[in-house]
Amino acid sequence: TEADDTIPGFVKINAKPYLSKDQSQDIFIGDKLVASFFGHYIYSLIQRVLGREDTWLDLHFYWDEGPLELSGGDSQVCEVHLRWVGRECNNLSISVDLAPVIHLQNWWPKAVIEQTLLLPKPVKDYGSLVVVCKAAPEEPFEGGHEAYFRLSYSHTEARIFNALPLDIKYSYILAKILMKNTSKLVPKQHTGRTYISSYMLKMAFFTQYENFLKSGNQEDKQSQSFPGEIPVENVRQLTSLMFAQLENCIKNRTLPSFFLPPQNIIRYHSRISIADREICMILHQLLKVAT
Repeated sequence: TEADDTIPGFVKINAKPYLSKDQSQDIFIGDKLVASFFGHYIYSLIQRVLGREDTWLDLHFYWDEGPLELSGGDSQVCEVHLRWVGRECNNLSISVDLAPVIHLQNWWPKAVIEQTLLLPKPVKDYGSLVVVCKAAPEEPFEGGHEAYFRLSYSHTEARIFNALPLDIKYSYILAKILMKNTSKLVPKQHTGRTYISSYMLKMAFFTQYENFLKSGNQEDKQSQSFPGEIPVENVRQLTSLMFAQLENCIKNRTLPSFFLPPQNIIRYHSRISIADREICMILHQLLKVAT
């Protein structure tokens, strides 16, 4: 297959010329791989594998052999519910998120960010992932939306996080903790549910860390061994800037994807409101480091 990116964050998968009609008749329309057809095909194979007795032999897991269903909302993952039967923690219920992907090696969309300190060549050379979902993306495409697959850079995000200094990682952790506890930190009129997602935080986090590096502020000051020695000013400053960016992005209804700047992340978060913007403003001011 080959990829064709026509909408930021999404791709069409094209059949290679030598693919026979017998191979493509069930999952292609013309030369385009159809998202829902291919998704049903892949998940039916997964269901068959999960249903084989030898898959679970000696693993001490049981699987409820019901049909695999997508999680609620616009989720693109399936939940596989397992039960552990071992000596310890017997009868423990375990839920596993399942998201099959197609690996497009050495391929990135044309709109990908080119100049960044966070994407070293080995990471970029790995390529892109395309999420295989049983249903077509629920996007306002004017036509042919069944042919579109959503791009994922979860593998890239994980590699970036693993390479971060400890104090920088704590900035993102602090942001998530604050978002989970807004009712304790902001005035009562703002304590309704916030619709700022972890992914929105992550995009702001990457952007601000990139700016932090380019400004020359990130010197060899952090300790990787003892959390008590982490410079608090680094953590507070970066987290404060993240909320400042989100406040401005919500105001303008535009939050660019760090990896694909033309893709507007906020378009997938229709519930974001002025209340979310005000929460970001308050948290930004609370964390702002005095100069």
